[in-house]
This record gives sequence, C-alpha cells and structure tokens, in this order.
Amino acid sequence: MKKYPLLKVLLPLTVIPLLYHYRIIFFRQSFFSDDLMQYFFPFKAFAKQAFWQGRVPLWSDGIYSGSPFLAMSMTYFYPFNILFRVMSFPRALSWFIALHSWLAGLFMYLYLRNLKLKQPACLIGSILFLFNGFVFREVIHPDILSSYVYLPLIFYFIDSVIKETSTLSVCGLALSFGVSILAGNPQIIYGISLLAITYLIFRLSLSRGGKLKSVLLLLALGFALGTVLSFCQFLPTYELTRFSARSGGVSYDYATQFSLSPSSLTAYFLPRLPYVFKKYFGLGWEGYIGITPFLFLLFLPRRREVYYFAGLASLVLLVTLGKYSPFGLHKLIYTIIPGFNSFRTPFRYVYLYLFCLITLVAMGVDNLSRRPVFSVRRQRAYRFILTFLLLFMGIVGLVSLLIGGQLRDAVLTNTIWVVVSGTSCLFYFKKRLGYQRLIAIAALVMIADLFLIFNFGNWPPVGPDKIFAFETIAPSLKPLAERKFPPRVLIAGTIPLRETIMPPGNRPDRFPDNFGLIFNLSHLKGYHHLASTSYLEFIRDVPSNLLLPLTSTDLILSANRMPLPLLQRNEEAKFNVYRNPASFPRAFIAYNWQYLVFESGFIPKFISKATELNRTAIISTSEVLPAQAFIDKQIEPAEITMFEDEKITVKAKLDKPGILVLNETFFPGWRVFSAGQELPIMRTNGIFRGIYLTPGEHEVTFVYEPFSYKLGQIWSTIALAAIGGLLITSLVKKTT
Repeated sequence: MKKYPLLKVLLPLTVIPLLYHYRIIFFRQSFFSDDLMQYFFPFKAFAKQAFWQGRVPLWSDGIYSGSPFLAMSMTYFYPFNILFRVMSFPRALSWFIALHSWLAGLFMYLYLRNLKLKQPACLIGSILFLFNGFVFREVIHPDILSSYVYLPLIFYFIDSVIKETSTLSVCGLALSFGVSILAGNPQIIYGISLLAITYLIFRLSLSRGGKLKSVLLLLALGFALGTVLSFCQFLPTYELTRFSARSGGVSYDYATQFSLSPSSLTAYFLPRLPYVFKKYFGLGWEGYIGITPFLFLLFLPRRREVYYFAGLASLVLLVTLGKYSPFGLHKLIYTIIPGFNSFRTPFRYVYLYLFCLITLVAMGVDNLSRRPVFSVRRQRAYRFILTFLLLFMGIVGLVSLLIGGQLRDAVLTNTIWVVVSGTSCLFYFKKRLGYQRLIAIAALVMIADLFLIFNFGNWPPVGPDKIFAFETIAPSLKPLAERKFPPRVLIAGTIPLRETIMPPGNRPDRFPDNFGLIFNLSHLKGYHHLASTSYLEFIRDVPSNLLLPLTSTDLILSANRMPLPLLQRNEEAKFNVYRNPASFPRAFIAYNWQYLVFESGFIPKFISKATELNRTAIISTSEVLPAQAFIDKQIEPAEITMFEDEKITVKAKLDKPGILVLNETFFPGWRVFSAGQELPIMRTNGIFRGIYLTPGEHEVTFVYEPFSYKLGQIWSTIALAAIGGLLITSLVKKTT
C-alpha cells in the first residue's frame, strides 16, 4: 500500500459500492418501482433496439400516438448508457448504479483533495457522498443518480480554472458539465448550475491579483462549451418542452408537491424503522448520512469556506421544505429566480444540502488531525462536550429499552453509533488513540450505519430479474406487432401483473403505460412529464365513443369483459385483446374539409362536429385551400406501403381534390413529399397530420427531420472539436 498510495483510495471506493449494492450485483436481483417499470425500462428497451438497428431513435410510434423519442428520452447520448445497449435491463441497471456510486466517491475525493484536505478526510467525504439517503432513494431514477455524481467534479474544475487558469482545466470543466447535462435530469442540472453560480461568486471574491478577467473568460468558455456539447440532446428536448405543461412554468401548488414537512427532518438524524422498513413511510431519510458525521462538525475550523457551505446548506434545507418553508422563502425563489418554477418536488434539492454538509464533515475530520493547533482550553471544551454527549446518549439508550417496537431499535442503534464514535474522539483527545485509528473506527461505523439502515428494507423494492421479462404477456402482444404497421392500442382500466412476476404488496402492480415501446405497438396514451399539453387535453376531453374511432384505436386491452369482438385472450396473464370495428383507417382521404382555429375552446367546437367526421376533415391551418362544394362521400382508406418510425409512405388515389389524413401525431419536424415536391403539412382533426392533394394517384412520404436535432448535431460537433483542439494544444504545451 505504501508503494501504491492510490490503492488506499481506489480499493475502498470500489469495494464499498459493491458492498452496499450486494443484492443486485451478486444475487441477480433488481430494484423495481413504478418509475422504473413505467418509464425507464420501456425507454431503455426501445433505445437498445434502435441502437442495434444502427440508427438514432428520433421518433417512436409507441407512446402518445407518436412522439419525439429522442427529446423524451433526454439521456440517449449519455456515454454510460452503453450498459443498457449491451446488457439486459436488470443487469445493466445493477452495474449502472454501482458504477455511478464509484464515480460519485471518486469525484468527491478529487474535489476534497483540491481543497487541500488530508487523505483520510477526503476518504470519509467520499464514502458519505457515494452512498447516503439521497443515493439510496434515487437508485430507481438512473437519470437523477447519473447527473448527481458530476457535482463535485464540476466544482473541482471550477477551482482548477481559478487556481491554474489553464486550458486543460477548461476542457475538464466543459466535459464534466456537458456530460452531466447529457445524463439527463433537468432539475439536478438546474440545481448544480445555481450552486455553481454562488460558488463562482464566493471563490472569485477570495481571489486576488489581476487575473480576474482572464479567469472569468475561461470559466465562461468552459460552461459554454459544455452546454453546447449537449445541444444534440438539449435542443430537441427544449423544443418538446415548449409544447408541454412545463413551458411557461407550473403552478405553485404543483411545484410544491412532495414538499418536505418540518417533522420529516427528524429522519435526517433518526430514520424510522432502521432494520426492517415495513412500508414506505414517506419523505425524510433521503437526507440521512448517518449519526457519526455530525460529531465531526464540532471540530470545524474558522474558515470562510466553512461559513459559505454552512450558510448554503441551511438555505437549501429550508428550500426543500417547499410550501412549509418559513417566511415564504420557497415561494419567493419560485417567483424571482428564472426557471425555478419549471420544477416540482422541492425535497429533491436535498442533494445540494448533502454536498455542502459532507464537505463540512470532511473539513471537520481534516481539522481534527491538526490537534496541536487546538488550545488547551479548547481541547478541554471538546472533552467536556463529548463526555456530556456520551452520558446523554447513554441515558437515551437506557430509556429506549423501555420503548417497544422498532422505534426502540432505531434509538438504540443510533445510540450505539454515537457512543462508539464519541468514545473514540474522547480517547483521541486524551492521547490514547491515534488519528489514523480514530478515522478507521469512524469510517467503519459510518459504513455499518448506512449499510444496516438501507439494506434491510423493501424500499426500493427488490425482486428477481424476471420482473422485467413479461413472459406471460409477450406471447399475446408480439403477434400484434408483426402487422404491416403497429396497431394503435389502448389499455382500458388496469391490467394487474401476475404475482409470480411481481411480488404482492409491492409497486408497481400494473401494466406499464409505455408498453408500446417494449412491444412495438402504437399506444394512444403513455407516461411522460413532457407530453404535449394539447394532445393530453384532447384525449382527456374528447368522449371515448368519438376518441377511439377517430384516433384509429384498433385494439383494446382489458382485464374485464367488453362489448367488443374478442380477438384473443391471455389465460396466464388474465387479460383480453378486443378489436374495435369502428376504428378509422390509420390513413384515409376526406373529400370535405372545414377550418377551425386551434386555440382555446377548440375541443368543444370540435366535438360539436362529431357527426360530420366520417365525411369531413377539420383542418387548423393558415393555408387557403381551393373552395369546393360539399361532397356526400364518406372517408376512403389510403394504403400505407411503408411504416418506419421516422418515415411513412402512403399511396392514395383521388377522383376529386381532398385531404389525406394520417392519424399520427402532428409535431414540428415532420415534412411531406410527393413527386419530388414538398407539400405543406396541416394540423388535422385536432392532433393529427393532413395534406391537400389534387385528383390522381399519389405516393406521399412523411419524413421526420427535426431542425433542432440537425442544429444540435452541428453545434455538438463544433464543441467537441473545440474541446479536443484545446486539449491537444494544452497537452502539447505541457510536454514541450
């Protein structure tokens, strides 16, 4: 170890994530939850399929009758998603979690070392950052976990740029910030950006000399290059956001959902039910880092960095309270800080609190190693505090024996941690225990504390790998996907999953809303927070007796009996597949059309024309089409000759001018060509696409070529080339 000092760091940082996640790494189990089943698994499955087909999945028909998949995925270009391309989802998820836990520890270690803290203090900080209540909670949200781990690395390069003003550090800042954006969670990136701004102001206020202007330029260059690097993903997602409920910000009531109640803060120090979580008990323990770390806050030095991190940790903690925050703090920030009103779930900002708190703990551990600088009076004060604390915790432990149930276990367990750690600190000040042994004991106590608290419960639920296999469902759905084009499907009610797949009493217990992405079916509905507002309002407000035929919903899946022709029944999974005989063709010709502006109040007016829709297309366009007398002729089906996610070809034969309607979602980026000429595309029947055709035979091709992605590709390539050029230049200068 003395010959290889780096092993002292890498070995524990490698072993500890494997220890914490031993069930999913070594026993072929997997975390599962509602979000994993409903959102992440279907999206990763579709992305994997597209990857092996050698294409970038810009669009998918599997969700909301067709949606911009790349924009919705938000993480397609994240480098470590390669695990989900080459492994099964449960195995990939397990190694993804372990890898990012390791990266979190490594990046935190680098940052703390850059603050000139000693190696033991950095190691303690790394252990706490790689596994804590927030990490434990967010293992079911891979995008949150992967964005979180880059926070200390970004701060490391901010410090490096300020200290060294080198282009090498600028490249590191650009890459770390760009990759964190590609990791995909906007709220985490937004929080990191806000924290980085405050950190920049603080650091620059401490800097001296005439380098301020050059430092600011280098920092701006690093963040700009990182942002532009992510444009291949960022721009399509931003375009989608403009059509979602998040475009103008969300209401304050929605923004404060999942606020942390003040009573939940007790779980930051005393998590309930430490060994066996009988049930998911709500918010609170995501801020837990153990009991022992708080002892080291007693030994914090008097440094400006301490005041900065302590003040920021306190502020963030108040923000996580959301609607419960004192003095209307959260509402004030919601009102005045741009972008803050686009997110809900205030408790999720707890990761910023943890970063500040863990940094403070590491500073306390480091300062403790400098015992000679403590005055005799101060050392006596520490001994008195520790002795009083031990006596107090001893009384608490004895009282807890009189308490029944799991609360007694919680109090008694944490009492043991404090007594062991406090006694070690007391012996240290009495010079009966060396610093290395003290830190070793403290590290073991912290690891044991977090391991026992978070590894003997059922949140997140853990089950066998086969929960993501859908063996009982696939035989019924795969033949449906083998048609000429994916049929439009709707789930009526709730289809429960078999207990042999999903253990009873655990979520999720229902069929995935995004199942169309898994089985190559076109689903009328879906599950995504950036879904088009106009589409959601349409399928919500239009009556089902009109909606299902109009949207070409061919098949209905239900666990209940329905007055429709039965197509097939899955006996094992216990659901039926019904055929909807009233369904409109996916592509058809309407010889009559009416104009209706797509604006507020559109849907009631549209519904009033329900009896005319089998003869008339309702178009919302500024194009002025040739006037035509009413033709008493019902819609005629058109032939779909090729159906791919980003390209659809339709053959149509008209004896009079008409509207070719394709019942696929209207969205910017779709272009239409016929006979080598581009035709204008119109919003038709509220949410679908239509084009005006003259009499005769036509072969019409719909192609999805979003400008946002093309522009993003160009800018990302330029940023990558610029970073590469700066990197090569700086390395050449360093070697010469």
